[in-house]
Amino acid sequence: MTEFRPKHPSEAFALEFDFSRLTTSIDSATIAITVVAGVDASPAAVLDGAAQIVGAVVYQRIRAGVDMTNYFFEANGVSGLDKWSIEALLPVRVKR
Repeated sequence: MTEFRPKHPSEAFALEFDFSRLTTSIDSATIAITVVAGVDASPAAVLDGAAQIVGAVVYQRIRAGVDMTNYFFEANGVSGLDKWSIEALLPVRVKR
């Protein structure tokens, strides 16, 4: 599982889910987000728009998040009849 660097709640940027070791292109993708530590009543609010696909890489813009919360991402990529999943953890921390 990938662990992204800690994100400050005020930051906004794209996470990268790279399927290139599995396939040359992704036809469609979905991103699911849940909380695995901490409290956030609306984890889906961290997602900023729909996932974007460039070849075999899926990008998901994120924003906000709750301090001291760890978010679990499951990126599912589909190419033809094949489906793959990449899991990742994103901690949100206020740098003190």
